[in-house]
Amino acid sequence: MLMQFLFMDVQDYVVELYKKGRISLGRAADILSMSTFDIIAIAGERGIRIGATEEQQACRDILGKRQRIR
Repeated sequence: MLMQFLFMDVQDYVVELYKKGRISLGRAADILSMSTFDIIAIAGERGIRIGATEEQQACRDILGKRQRIR
């Protein structure tokens, strides 16, 4: 039982590092010996959104429109 609590704390810490941009999604998965899909699921359970920020999405949308115009 104690090991489960310790592992949950490690998960929280690693997901927080990922959220802050200190480590990559792949690195978080490596540290926890999980798949990237598992990390995404854990982050979702904790209310952490994984993926491009709104600013990054807006830039991608603008670049996509510029390429279609050409």
